[in-house]
Amino acid sequence: MQILIPTHAFTNNPKSGLHSVIWNVSKHLACLGHTVHVVTTFCQLDKKTKGELEKMGLHIHKCGKYPMHNLTKPLALRCFLTALRLRLFIKFDWIFILDTSKTPFHRFKLGAKIATRALAPENEIVHELLTTGDWRFDRDRKNSEEGWEERRISIWYRAFCVFSEMWFACFPVKHHVDNVDLLFCQGRETLEYWEKHTNVPCTYMPNGVDINSFISIKPPKRNTNRFIFLFVGRIAKRKGIFYLTKAFNKLREKYEDIELWIVGKGSSELCKQLQNDVDKDDEHIYYFGEIERDQVPAFFQNCSVLVDPMIYQGFSSVCLEAMCCGKPVIASKYGGTKDFVRDNQEGFLVDPRDEESLFQKMHWMISNPQKAKEMGNFGKKLVQSTYTWDKVIRKVETDLQDYL
Repeated sequence: MQILIPTHAFTNNPKSGLHSVIWNVSKHLACLGHTVHVVTTFCQLDKKTKGELEKMGLHIHKCGKYPMHNLTKPLALRCFLTALRLRLFIKFDWIFILDTSKTPFHRFKLGAKIATRALAPENEIVHELLTTGDWRFDRDRKNSEEGWEERRISIWYRAFCVFSEMWFACFPVKHHVDNVDLLFCQGRETLEYWEKHTNVPCTYMPNGVDINSFISIKPPKRNTNRFIFLFVGRIAKRKGIFYLTKAFNKLREKYEDIELWIVGKGSSELCKQLQNDVDKDDEHIYYFGEIERDQVPAFFQNCSVLVDPMIYQGFSSVCLEAMCCGKPVIASKYGGTKDFVRDNQEGFLVDPRDEESLFQKMHWMISNPQKAKEMGNFGKKLVQSTYTWDKVIRKVETDLQDYL
């Protein structure tokens, strides 16, 4: 198959969930023998060149250098115009849009079929979680989260903002599931919702784990015999990090022999707030900041429990990776993570905003270390049998072929 993947950013060294999905879907489809064309408005390649990727069947077409948070209207239009030029020479079978965005492809398919992803149901609970409180706080500060407070918006982006508004006024798209031929749903709850709310064929597409990333592991930053809770993710309100530090501080009233490791980057404002928490107990809370991707597995291997208290988590890649290393997890009960973290089996599911509940589950892990290890073993077997990227993409391939 000839597959076109338009996206706002492409990297073979992903540091976010979405970037990891884009890279792994593209790479594994190419490895299965399909020709994949990625049209991206921002590209960063490490260790591999465009030429090496092309030998795999993965072709990168850059149409800009301006990074944004997602596939905005001007970026979507820029991708479309580049794809239009490619279409003169290539007949695509599928246009696969992994960003949940409205694009010109939804109106003009270029002779191909179009597949998109849905990350969440659009019900009242999810709407409340994603538009108020911690999520609202972060949405209003997305640029500072990326360190973009001082950057200037490029002239070409400003021009395309005007042009794209005119384009979408002439060729409107109401929703990112409009006029699509196949809808991939990230979680089973999301799948059940969209099967009832759209006439588009829906299928299940979870996230996966790249097992090869955990074969060669560098030594950890620290060595300790203490019971270690680990957080890996953005330093952001929606990630629940400050609920976690409060729950950990409460645990410290009972336990001396415990630590909290924190890995991730964020805005200067929230990193400063976190550092204040660290400074109050710097013998037990360690903030490592952002680290290289190939060093992350060492933290999973050397922790006792992974805590991912994101308020709403579509499908936690961090939990999958920790479970792949045989670690029990504590995660949010909201979202697709409950597909593979069954409460009281591979770990616990909580409302991360409930500090008492988070504290109780962390306390249980400390009090029941052997049972916690058994949870980790259950999780490792489940991930390796079901949630590796090669297995996920083989199902994606089958779905694309069945609906072609």
